[in-house]
Amino acid sequence: MNRRIFHSLSSATRIHESSRCFSVSTATSTCPDLKKAVHDCLSVLNPSRGEPLIVAVSPVYGPQTSSLPTLLPPSNTAVGTVVTNLVDAASSTMIPGVSISTLKGIESSHVFAQSGLRPTWSKAVGRWPDLGRGFGSGSERGGFDLDHFRSVSSSAEAGQGVLTGELAKLAEQSRIPDLFLLFSDREPQQFLDALSKFFPTSKIIGAVGAQTPFVNGLPFTLLHNGKIQSNGVVGLAMFDKSGLQSSRVKTAFPGVRVLGDSLTITNCKGNVVLNLDGANAVAQILKRINKHGRSGVSDDTSPLTLRVDPYDIADKQIYARIWDAEETLPATEDPAQMSTASVYKLIGGDPSKGILAIESSRDLLPGMKIQFLYPSASFHTEQSTGQTLVQPFSKDFKFAFSTTHPDSVHVPLKDNDEGRSAGSDVLAVTTEAIICKRGGLDQWETCDIPYSVSVFS
Repeated sequence: MNRRIFHSLSSATRIHESSRCFSVSTATSTCPDLKKAVHDCLSVLNPSRGEPLIVAVSPVYGPQTSSLPTLLPPSNTAVGTVVTNLVDAASSTMIPGVSISTLKGIESSHVFAQSGLRPTWSKAVGRWPDLGRGFGSGSERGGFDLDHFRSVSSSAEAGQGVLTGELAKLAEQSRIPDLFLLFSDREPQQFLDALSKFFPTSKIIGAVGAQTPFVNGLPFTLLHNGKIQSNGVVGLAMFDKSGLQSSRVKTAFPGVRVLGDSLTITNCKGNVVLNLDGANAVAQILKRINKHGRSGVSDDTSPLTLRVDPYDIADKQIYARIWDAEETLPATEDPAQMSTASVYKLIGGDPSKGILAIESSRDLLPGMKIQFLYPSASFHTEQSTGQTLVQPFSKDFKFAFSTTHPDSVHVPLKDNDEGRSAGSDVLAVTTEAIICKRGGLDQWETCDIPYSVSVFS
């Protein structure tokens, strides 16, 4: 059986006392035996005692993944998760195996874990009880009054009793990490609200782990030091004023295409858009869908050529790119380019009310810009025909997480896999959803739009 260990050590990992910089050093092994794969990675990295380890493992190891904590040195702290696939950053090729990363050039770091969080995302915001047709009085709608609906954000109540352990200490001391690296289950929203409240200027990047009930019997497999937890969040809080503060979290959405010019939100409540450019919001999007379908500009119009029932807007996988009015974002900007704009799913539309519901915990505001997007059929075809990411990863990325399509499969292990060179110092994986917050007062977001990319560089 042949195997190769992939390891990349560039000049960026050589840390000098006079010129320290943040870098990631990653070793990856595709050995079919998990114990041997972990051993090979550790042999290459040779981490110092107490140095935190970041671990990503593909689900192809099956029940072996439950034994991951026992394979790591007890003298090192560790966080990690099972992901859909690893990525060889040099070739942007999806591969199976194990990746272990260490960090260089940061002042300090704190490993943490949270569990028992309140589920929120499974209850789609913007979908209300049957309110009848139109907006009459509260009694006409079973006591529901739209005027009492103000916000979908839970940030006002965030953090009460959520943060524990190391994070609670940091909050008490008013110490704000420069970067959080997270791995979570599908419901990190309550935790992210708490982070935004107590650490408002911190950047966040992370990944929702792969679901593992058919891998090892656990809903999720989240590694925290010598234990596996099946829900919640694990991660690393990092401090480094010189290196991390100058780096940025960015996102790109190469799997979607622009659907018409941008519009201005002129009336909204919570995550519900009532009017766009002063007109019925549903009518505005239907006009763009019908115009785009008739234009026949490219093969990417094929998903929208049929007439769309207004009640089925969410089923057509339409997305909305939203940004603040003061931000400069040209209407023609390619969603595949790295930017700071947020993209959300449309989760509902009602033509009688003329409203659209956006899958966001962020309160929309009048004056914000919105641009509709749709899935690219040609991009999906190109991406699904091979194991190479159509949107390549850059060697300058430190962390790079890309979402997969629901129909994507795990790359299998092969006894005779010759491997490929990683080529750069980056932890790169594909996963079910990405987590990011760009710093400042920016809102956190989770995104499972296929082929979305979040990077820290």
